[in-house]
Amino acid sequence: MWKLSIINDELSHDFKTSLDWIQEQGLRWVELRSVNRRNIVDLSDDEMQAVKKELDGRGIKTICIASPYLKCSLYAHPPAERGDTFFSQAYDYEGHRQVLRRAIAAAHIFGTNLVRVFSFWKEPEQTPEMWDLIVERLQESALIAAEEGITLALETEHAVNAATGKQVRELVDRVGSSALRSLWDPGNVVWAGEDAIADYPNLRGTIIHVHLKDAILTPEGQTKAAILGEGKVGYPKPLELLKADGWEGGLSLEPHMGTIYSEEKQWMEGCGQCLTNLRGWLDEMGVEYE
Repeated sequence: MWKLSIINDELSHDFKTSLDWIQEQGLRWVELRSVNRRNIVDLSDDEMQAVKKELDGRGIKTICIASPYLKCSLYAHPPAERGDTFFSQAYDYEGHRQVLRRAIAAAHIFGTNLVRVFSFWKEPEQTPEMWDLIVERLQESALIAAEEGITLALETEHAVNAATGKQVRELVDRVGSSALRSLWDPGNVVWAGEDAIADYPNLRGTIIHVHLKDAILTPEGQTKAAILGEGKVGYPKPLELLKADGWEGGLSLEPHMGTIYSEEKQWMEGCGQCLTNLRGWLDEMGVEYE
C-alpha cells in the first residue's frame, strides 16, 4: 500500500490553513517541515504536542519529519551557494547535532520513525577527504538514530553534496547502516542537471521515501518548478519504476508552487492539480494507496 502525503508548508505558511486543505482533499498523511514560519525542530515538546492535537482532531497522521538536518556547512566556512533551510535557526554542524536530536524527538511525538536528512551544502571542490568526512558524520548520525528506532532518509538534493541517486547510494553503502536509507526526489535530480529516470537504478533497493516535484528548463537555461507531469522529470515513469520493483512506501508532494506563484491560494491550486494528476496515474496503474 502506498501512502499519499504532502509537505505542509508547500500549501501555506499558516498551519491550520494547510490542514484544512489536506482534509478537504481527503489526504490522510502529512510530512511536517515548518509550522507558522518556524521549523518543526525549533518547536518545544509542548508546542509539538499542540500540533499533534491538531492533527489527531482531523484524523491526519505524520509520515515523515522533513528536518533540515545537515543543510549546513561541512567545514567552518560555508560555501557561497546555499539553499533554503525553511526557517531553521541552526547554521553550523554543532547546531545541527541538536537539530538531529530535536528531529528524533519530533518523530517520537508525531508517531513516525522517519526523518529526512541531507549531506551538507555542496562544496565547490568535491574531494575524497570531503566524502570521507561526510561518511563519518552520517555514521555517527545513523548510530544515534538506530538507538532511537529511527530511520534517516538521505535526500537527493541539488543544493547539497549528494545531489543524485548515484551519490546518495554511494553514501548509503559506505555508511552501511539500516538506519540510513535513501529518499528519492526525481525533480531534484533534474534540478541537478541529470536524467532522473536514468539515475533511478542507482537507488534501487534503498528507497524508503519519495518526494514528488517536476521541473522545466527555461530558454535562459534556468530550472524552475512545474505542475507534476508538465516538466522534464517524465511522470508517470518514476511511479512505474517503483511499481515494477514492488516498492511500497510514502509519496510526499513537494511541488514548489511558491516559486511560481506569489499568492498562497495559487500554491494550493497548483498543488491540487499535482495531486489530481498523481491520483490519476496511480489509478491507471492499479496501485493501491491511502
